[in-house]
Amino acid sequence: MKHIFLFLWLFPGFCMAQRVTDVRLRMPDPTRLEIWYNLLEPADSVWIEVEARFGGQLKPTAAYLYGDYGRNVPVGPNRRIVWYLYDEGHRIKSDVQVRVLARPLALPGPIVQEAPEAIALYPLLNDKSRWPIGPGWAALSAVLPGVGNMFVHRGITGKPKLRVGARPLVTAGFYGALLYGLNQRRLSRAWYDEYTRQKNLTEGEPFYQTANTYHQRYYIATRAAALIWATDVTLTLIRGLRDQHAVRKASTVTWAPGWQSGVLTAQIRARF
Repeated sequence: MKHIFLFLWLFPGFCMAQRVTDVRLRMPDPTRLEIWYNLLEPADSVWIEVEARFGGQLKPTAAYLYGDYGRNVPVGPNRRIVWYLYDEGHRIKSDVQVRVLARPLALPGPIVQEAPEAIALYPLLNDKSRWPIGPGWAALSAVLPGVGNMFVHRGITGKPKLRVGARPLVTAGFYGALLYGLNQRRLSRAWYDEYTRQKNLTEGEPFYQTANTYHQRYYIATRAAALIWATDVTLTLIRGLRDQHAVRKASTVTWAPGWQSGVLTAQIRARF
């Protein structure tokens, strides 16, 4: 697992008063970063700047920022900004500097305050490659029923998530029923061969009935295996198509009304 360290250094403000203090960081999961701070006085606007040691300025997009940022941020402690950096496509692998800036109502220029100590958060971003989501996993289910269905699920973040559960029982049930049915077919043929060697129908009847019993078991077991196979492949295919559609839908351009500097605006969000 790759880790990063999020460092915040003290940076003096160049205005007379401090409006932002006690900047803190939290990463509840590998997909989002929470920036906590105290806002001591009313501000015209609040925003953040993020810079990676190896990568330069990151420039978070407003569509992936939520919480106490922008205009009309209420004064008080424990203001919070949430940055969904993973959804925005950032894969940070180096130290990161985060700044919280507040522009005063009257004085020109921002006041900058950063936490005086470095903070290390574990775990941070897990940049391991993930498998693709789609109906192609139905091909794996066609060979190993139950296995392909493990890979077509998504977590709350929309990323692929492995779900095992009782699916190995599907694999065991399919191959168990199939092998049992083939063994019953072998026994049925053996008893039928004995039936054909008998000299008359009376002596051959018990052999015929036994062969017929084994054949019925073969028929039921193989049909049960086929039902398990068809059900799992179909469910995997449907789930894969649904997830693929959801990913494509999330990649489209959406818009929403907004408010900027007292003017009604349209916010356009495009995800690729």
